[in-house]
Amino acid sequence: MVRQAHMTTIDLDRAIDDLLVLDTVPGGVDHLTQELRELAEGRVWVEQRGRDNLVVRYSGPLRGLARGRVYSSCSVAVPAGRAEDRLATLLDRLDESLRGGALSALVPNEGPLRFRVGAIGDDRWPIRDALVAHYGWANEPGNWDINLDVRAELFRVEIGPLFLTSRFGELARLPASTTPVIAGIMCRLAKLRPDDVVLDPMCGAGTLLVVAAGSANLAPVLGFDISQRAVRDAAANLARRGIAGTVVRGDAGQLPLQAGTVDRVLTNLPFGKRVGSHDDNTELYPRMLRELTRVLTRQGRAVLLTEDKTLFRQAVQRTQNLHIVRELVLESGGAHPTAFVLARTRGRR
Repeated sequence: MVRQAHMTTIDLDRAIDDLLVLDTVPGGVDHLTQELRELAEGRVWVEQRGRDNLVVRYSGPLRGLARGRVYSSCSVAVPAGRAEDRLATLLDRLDESLRGGALSALVPNEGPLRFRVGAIGDDRWPIRDALVAHYGWANEPGNWDINLDVRAELFRVEIGPLFLTSRFGELARLPASTTPVIAGIMCRLAKLRPDDVVLDPMCGAGTLLVVAAGSANLAPVLGFDISQRAVRDAAANLARRGIAGTVVRGDAGQLPLQAGTVDRVLTNLPFGKRVGSHDDNTELYPRMLRELTRVLTRQGRAVLLTEDKTLFRQAVQRTQNLHIVRELVLESGGAHPTAFVLARTRGRR
């Protein structure tokens, strides 16, 4: 069972059959599709692909679905229908989900389910009143278990206990911290393996280390950052989850590690906007990449995120024994960073 303070539990072992909306980030839909196929073991069918979401038919226990790292929220999908039939359509869909779908797995801690109705149009208030009258639910916009809303042109009923933060817990964050969904995508690009030594040389609050450790059975993770505050927050995020690792203050261009001892590198580089500057990056990127090639094993792999893309590509081209394997453009908070996948190759520039 997953528990949210002052909210609701959800029975992850309950088998359900429902049409659901899963939200990710632009650029992450393919990775979400693959993750679902791995976790759901044949119990998921993609009905519709959006720019940053999937509509899927899911059948089986919720536990497999709840392990997903590449979606931020899960909602019951509601057919659009005609405006005049919207309330009836919604109630029919809620009844269906309460009988054997995702909503049937919700167990209020005390009292009825709590709900919120977003700015969905003129029928917002009639829908609110109907939910109270029909189900006896409590309208509590500031402390809800389910949220009725329209996003990405999809009418949905968001399930609070299946939000990413509810499934995996809150993380201490810093300005420009990696979002957990993007961290999940980067971990998939890294192709993490059991017992890999994973390094984040500019770890910030440690989001990538936390997600990596939750995605694979790794060796103790390694994190460095020039900021003592970042080191403190990252260490706290690891400790709170019982993750084995070392996080210390250090320079990404001069790491206290032996050559060829790191299997995977994951890091969110300074974009040169909210953090750092383009001028700083012209010196930082080459130093960091040279150090990366030194510490990576021969079969090592790195996934680095930045929006200072031209400079980064130029820096890679000038770094011996390193090349770009793949580029994936993502989107978050109005930024469009690229996740660059790098491999260490002997004799190649």
